[in-house]
Amino acid sequence: MAELPLDQAVPRFKTNEDRLDTFVNSATGYTTSGGTSVQSIQQFLASIGSNGIDFIDNAKARFGTGNDLEIYHSGSGSFIRDTGTGDLTIDGSAISIQTASAERISVSATGINVTGTVEFDGLSGTGAVTITDIADEDNMASNSATKLATQQSIKAYVDTQVATIPTGDITSVVAGTGLTGGGTTGDVTLNVIGGTGITANANDIAIDATVGTLTGTQTFTNKTLTSAVLNTSVSGTAVLDEDNMASNSATKLATQQSIKAYVDANAGGSGLPTTGGTMTG
Repeated sequence: MAELPLDQAVPRFKTNEDRLDTFVNSATGYTTSGGTSVQSIQQFLASIGSNGIDFIDNAKARFGTGNDLEIYHSGSGSFIRDTGTGDLTIDGSAISIQTASAERISVSATGINVTGTVEFDGLSGTGAVTITDIADEDNMASNSATKLATQQSIKAYVDTQVATIPTGDITSVVAGTGLTGGGTTGDVTLNVIGGTGITANANDIAIDATVGTLTGTQTFTNKTLTSAVLNTSVSGTAVLDEDNMASNSATKLATQQSIKAYVDANAGGSGLPTTGGTMTG
C-alpha cells in the first residue's frame, strides 16, 4: 500500500470519515466519486417500510451472543427456536395464537381460553390423580380412576341404576304390638306403649326399679318365684344359721348345718336310740 504524505493523508481520512457518517446517519445517502448513489442505513431501514426484510428458506435471523434465539422458515414450516440457556418467554398483557387468521388460544391475565377441541395425553392438577381421557360410557364399564365422565354418561348410568330400585306408594302404616298410632294419609306417628315400671320418652324408654333386670343388684318385695333355681349360696336376714334355733321363727329359713346341729343335740337326750336297737311303746 502506498503511503501518502501527511498533507494528503489527513484530508483523505477526513473525507472517509465524512462518508462513513453520511452512510450511517444521513437521510439522503451520498454519491460516490464515480457517480454511484449509495443509500444510507437510515434510508435502507426506511425503505423497508411495511414490506419487511426478506430471508430465503433456512436463512436464520439470530439473536444473542451465542445465537441463542433463531427465527426462520425451513421451506415446510416456520420456527422460533431457543437453542441456548434459559427459557423462551412470550410476555404481553394479552397473547393470541391463531391458525388461518382465526384465534385458537387466547391468554390473558384471567387465564387461557381455547377455541376448538383439546386433545391431551395427560392432565394433572395439584392432586395426585392424572386425567388421561374423557369417557362417554353409559354403563361406565371401564371403571377408570384416571378418566372423566361426560354428563350424558353419568345421567344414563344413574337413571339405569335408579330404575332397578323397587318403587311404590305406602298406603298405610299400622301400629303393631306395643305400639299405637299409624294412619293412611299425611304424616304418620307411631307411639311406644309404656307399662308398669316402663315409661316411653321422646328419645328413650326408661325402666324403673320395679322391673327386674338380668344385671346389677335389686331388692324384690312381695314377689313370687316359680320354679326358682338357686345356685352357689343363699344369704340375707331371712336365712338363719342358728344351731339352737332360738328365734323359733315361722317366716325364716334354717340352714342345713343349723338343722343338723339342732337335731343331733336334741336327739341325744330324748331317749331315742341313736345307734341300732328298736323302739317299743
